[in-house]
Amino acid sequence: MAVRGQGQESPREEIARLRRLRIEPEHYDLDVSKELMIPDKVLIPERYLDAEDNTPLSPEEQKEKQKKLERIKTLIAKSNLQNMVPLLDGPVEGGAPVSSQQQLQEQEKRIEISCALAAEASRRSRILS
Repeated sequence: MAVRGQGQESPREEIARLRRLRIEPEHYDLDVSKELMIPDKVLIPERYLDAEDNTPLSPEEQKEKQKKLERIKTLIAKSNLQNMVPLLDGPVEGGAPVSSQQQLQEQEKRIEISCALAAEASRRSRILS
C-alpha cells in the first residue's frame, strides 16, 4: 500500500464522500465557453463562385474568371506542395524511386480533387444560403 500524507483521503474514502454528497450533473460548475475554444480564422483572399445561371460571359469576364481559377489552383498547389514536401524529397522507404513525371501527375490529381472539393463546397454553400 502506498504511503499517504496526512489530509489525503484514499480513493475508497473519496468515493464514499462523493456518494454522500450526491451531486447531480446540473449542479456542477461547468462553463462551456471555457471548454470550447474558437479556432483561428482562416484567411481566404478570394472565393470562386461558379454562377449556376447559364448566361454567356463576355470574353473579358471569361478571361478574368479563368485567371481567378488559375490563381486559386496555384494557391491550392502551393498549399498541397508545402504539406507534401517530406513525401517529395526522395524515394519512399522500401519503394521504387518516384519519377518527376509521376510526382507531377500525382500533384495534378490532387489539384483536380481539391478543385472538385472546392466546387462542391461552393455549391453546397449556395444551397444553404
